[in-house]
Amino acid sequence: MRRKKRSLKFLVLVLISFILLLLIIVSYPPNLTFTIYNVQFTILVAFFAFMFLFVYSLIVFLLKSNTHGVLLGLFIISYLMLRLNSLTHPFFLVLLLAVFLTLELFFSKRS
Repeated sequence: MRRKKRSLKFLVLVLISFILLLLIIVSYPPNLTFTIYNVQFTILVAFFAFMFLFVYSLIVFLLKSNTHGVLLGLFIISYLMLRLNSLTHPFFLVLLLAVFLTLELFFSKRS
C-alpha cells in the first residue's frame, strides 16, 4: 500500500491564509465596508473566507482529506456566524454538531 505524500501547496496555502487572516484582524475594524461593482460588503466576508481557507487547507494538509477539510471549515464558519448573531445557547451547538456528524456519516458511507 502506497502512502500519500503531504502536498506542499497546502502548507503554503495555510501560511498565506493565516497571514492574511491576521492582517485582517489586526488592521481593519469589524464594521469596515468596501464596494465592489456597486455592491457593499463588510470586512467580515473576507474574514470568513480567509478563515475557511485557513481551516480547510490546514485540515487537508494534516489529514489528507478534502471532505474533512470542507466539513470542518464549514462547521467552524457556521459556529462563528451563530455567535455573531448572538445565538449562543448550547442547543444551537448541539444541532450544528448533529448536522455535521450526519453529513460526515453520509459522505463516509458513499466512499
